[in-house]
Amino acid sequence: MTYVLPAWYPALRRPTIIERTGQQRISVIVPARNEEANIRPVLELALPYADELLVLDGHSRDATRDIAAALGARVILDSGQGKGAAIRQGIQEASGDILVFIDADGSHDPHDIPALVNPICSGPGRSCFWLAHVGRQR
Repeated sequence: MTYVLPAWYPALRRPTIIERTGQQRISVIVPARNEEANIRPVLELALPYADELLVLDGHSRDATRDIAAALGARVILDSGQGKGAAIRQGIQEASGDILVFIDADGSHDPHDIPALVNPICSGPGRSCFWLAHVGRQR
């Protein structure tokens, strides 16, 4: 599988810090199930941008919960009704003003969090949605 990125992508300079204009707290919410092979790097890379790191575990049968807890995440066992239910539960459980959802499998780059959050921090009533996959498969 080869990815073809748009011509503008290599020149894209993404921010590396979050520019907060107020006291906004950022919760990074990670739905996960049996992701022991991937959860550590995802959480380690997301941690610098998070005031709260929340893992909604989908009844993993591996060490996903233990790894997440060891990295300082608040781990909550989800309702077992799928990823959508876990996301809704994450919204209810999060304490942050800004909620960032990121997959535990590494399909999202946590380094993109500042680019996602900065437009929200720049003014009241803003929202931002990030397209998960920039390239197209060939």
